[in-house]
Amino acid sequence: MFDEINTRIEKTMLLDRWKLRSRLRNLQKHPSHPNKISQLQADIERSVKIVESRLQATPDISYPQALPIVAFRTAILENLNKHQVLVIAGETGSGKTTQIPKMCLEAGRGIFGKIGCTQPRRVAATSISAQVARELGGNTGDVVGYKIRFADQISGNTLIQFMTDGILLAETQGDRFLNAYDTLIIDEAHERSLNIDFLLGYLKQLLPKRPDLKLIITSASIDTQRFSDFFDQAPVLEVSGRMYPVQIEYLPFDAAQENEGEISMEDAMIRTIRELLNTTWQGDILAFLPGEREIREVLSGLSSHKQNVVFLPLFGRLSNKDQQAIFNPSSSRKSWWRPISPKPPSPFPESGMSSTADWPESADSTRKTRPSDCRWNSFPGAVRSSVADVPDVWNPVCASDFILKKPCKTVRFTPNLKFCVPISLGWC
Repeated sequence: MFDEINTRIEKTMLLDRWKLRSRLRNLQKHPSHPNKISQLQADIERSVKIVESRLQATPDISYPQALPIVAFRTAILENLNKHQVLVIAGETGSGKTTQIPKMCLEAGRGIFGKIGCTQPRRVAATSISAQVARELGGNTGDVVGYKIRFADQISGNTLIQFMTDGILLAETQGDRFLNAYDTLIIDEAHERSLNIDFLLGYLKQLLPKRPDLKLIITSASIDTQRFSDFFDQAPVLEVSGRMYPVQIEYLPFDAAQENEGEISMEDAMIRTIRELLNTTWQGDILAFLPGEREIREVLSGLSSHKQNVVFLPLFGRLSNKDQQAIFNPSSSRKSWWRPISPKPPSPFPESGMSSTADWPESADSTRKTRPSDCRWNSFPGAVRSSVADVPDVWNPVCASDFILKKPCKTVRFTPNLKFCVPISLGWC
């Protein structure tokens, strides 16, 4: 009888198995409690029904054939079945963030435990979960959900859960073996934030104790060999992205004025934005500044344009509601403002604009989903004809690497050698 019960436990949720087995061991030592055996069997069947419900909730899976990572689907599925750890270096625009969780689902993962996918920022976790839910024909919170600080949309049938890396790290306090998950995807691992480094070290020690747990490490730019060595020569897959030519121009800047304190970085930003807003061009604007204080100062200087433009600051201290405002439709032009960071979030709405900061990267590695007319303005210095002429130490394009889903113009300028301040402009 106990052997049959133990076999049945193998069909329960991972989160329940340890407790069920512990109860079974106690009953084997003290078998004179038939009521407890009946209760254990009832709890096992309750967990088995949850597994069956999750299996029935698994949606039909399809992939956008235009995404480069779809061509690697077979190789990813084979390596996922053969190895416990897989390192995927997918270039920007390859579709790795949205498609790899679906491939895990196709491989039979996510039934006995969730497929967890970490993102560095809240806005990325929420927006990507909505995108994947749409691709699977459902709503956020059903098969695909998210969990962030102070908010979550998940249910008992959630198979794929997007979350910030801080959330997963916090869950280790109450679930040391992370039994809630049968697959973990650490996305944007190249950022090497404190949370990511802690998670990688924790998972390194956990994997031998959880042979059923699969780990996938992904990033747009990553030292694959270092990650492979760290996880005992884990296999590496490299996925190409999509690249198109970018026209680059560098406009001069009066360095003497800056040295005399007559013009600051914020002044230069305001002047350039005003010139762009006063032209006949009607595109949206994505601007980068060093931090929250600089963003607020520049927005204050552009207050006279608020009747024509919706200004949307975006930084970590904003509430989730304020961050989600960037996705609200609007008939007016939009201007997104965010600090320079290693990895800005998922695609912005309407203009189809997003950015990924693989610092440092050259302008000729800028990715797009179609050819674009881009304009790069750099200060200080004389006009330069190509990015190769600009030293990396103050190369304005080291700040960010843009994905633009529609034709765009891009402007970047650096008022001094301390900062790299890009502005990206895209047609709606």
